[in-house]
Amino acid sequence: MAEMALRCLAKVTVLNLALMFVITSWQFSVVRCDGNTPQGEVHMRKLIEQLASLKVEGSSFGGPYLGISHNPVTLSIIAEGEKIVPLLIEELDTCGLDEAIFIVFCLRELHAKSAKAKIEELQSSDRFSNAKKDLTLDMQIKFFLRDVDSW
Repeated sequence: MAEMALRCLAKVTVLNLALMFVITSWQFSVVRCDGNTPQGEVHMRKLIEQLASLKVEGSSFGGPYLGISHNPVTLSIIAEGEKIVPLLIEELDTCGLDEAIFIVFCLRELHAKSAKAKIEELQSSDRFSNAKKDLTLDMQIKFFLRDVDSW
């Protein structure tokens, strides 16, 4: 019995160490750059480019849309703070559907009041009308517009 308890304790310890390594590695990979320098803008644009490779996946929270939650890319973007907002707004002009969903999500997390007009423009456009989609973008826009005036 004691031997079994020691084995379980060893497994838990190994798992805890592995988890601590992953968290520590992730924290060091989140680098904040000054957006006022060319290097800072390049870094932020590279972060935004990573959104294009993300696919909206997950479970529904009861509606015909998927719930969006943070991932390492969105957390890195949020860590940049307010200085990344103009670049996110600019990207909304040319991005794909999944990227647009994550951008609106990030803008909401950043409390980006300055994005309100662009989000309203996106809401009224028919840009994604031919895309195979659910209501995930519509809901992210709805959540943003519901909250923006309270920030």
